[in-house]
Amino acid sequence: MNLKSLFAFLKEDSSNQSPEETANRYALRCMNISILVISFIWILDMLGIFIVDQTITTLAFIISWCIYIPSMLVCRIYGLHKAWIKYFILMWTVFMFAGIHLFLTYHATLALLIPIAFACMYSSRKMLLYTYLLTAFGITISVYGGYYFGLCDANMVLLTTGPISDYIGPEGTFLLTQINNNVAFSVGLFYVFPKILVAGVFTLVCNSVSKIIGMNMARAREMENLADLDGMTEVYNKSKFLRQVESAYGATEKVAVIYWDVNNLKKINDSMGHEYGDQLILTAGKSIKAITTKASTAYRVGGDEFVLIIRGGEEKTIRRKLGEWQKAYNDAVTDAPIELSISYGYAWGKGAELEDIIRRADQMMYENKRAYHLEQDEK
Repeated sequence: MNLKSLFAFLKEDSSNQSPEETANRYALRCMNISILVISFIWILDMLGIFIVDQTITTLAFIISWCIYIPSMLVCRIYGLHKAWIKYFILMWTVFMFAGIHLFLTYHATLALLIPIAFACMYSSRKMLLYTYLLTAFGITISVYGGYYFGLCDANMVLLTTGPISDYIGPEGTFLLTQINNNVAFSVGLFYVFPKILVAGVFTLVCNSVSKIIGMNMARAREMENLADLDGMTEVYNKSKFLRQVESAYGATEKVAVIYWDVNNLKKINDSMGHEYGDQLILTAGKSIKAITTKASTAYRVGGDEFVLIIRGGEEKTIRRKLGEWQKAYNDAVTDAPIELSISYGYAWGKGAELEDIIRRADQMMYENKRAYHLEQDEK
């Protein structure tokens, strides 16, 4: 597996993926940016632009890549759709930034909060809590490890706990000469514990922001759905139908279409009034809406024309759906103020040929409609 194939799956189209899988993909893209930033910092230090000890930045660089490459391989091999992969990604993120903080100490303190920001993409309180607990563990390990192996933080070594005036003598001399002689206690109390508290506050803020964003998105989706619905029958309207035909079904291996048209609508409108015609349309829409599912979407594409598009549908699916519709139709017409008659046609094929499938279903519907009118004329 070369590097190109390793990262190729991150460029895949996410429009037909679950929100969780999409969040996984964006988290990995953010990790790519993070590893590039870490590499950039290391290069600047190697060039002498930064003045940090090169051994320290090199160790941070090497450990970051040693965590990054195997973790990316795991995601590449198992895919981003697995339920457990989000936990792995967030754990990997915590370990990676904790490793960076271990060596760069005070330079990388803010980096400890990045995994919590990543967890917000999942819009889940459970994921935020999981990431916070991992972050608290990462803070503890990296602060203590950084004291001995990372970039020296003089505040921890000398344990300064007051303003500068407490340590400057009358002649400008620095008064603090004794080093911290109780590392285990003081580092934990003054450096680990406050960072964990700050991470906790940051987690609460992220949770609130995530909830507000989720509420706004739900409201926006609700408004979008209302705009896509036919106000009379509450199935999707023609505008939604045209957009879906153009973009949503092309990659579907199998697709089936049923096309309906109400008979004698113009005659009823002219002779009895439009309110009766509207009742026919409402009754027809009610019977068709009753058979919609996640894989079967109904649209009103004209005044009295309806289309049902079935993902994965074929001939036997159509016949089953028509049986369900006939039952719903029989139930609906019992409440109708006048007699309702509907002609229908159907077709099936590949998603890429959807426009032709709709045309064939429409043609069959009109043939059945003509046969109905001929039969009525003979009577």
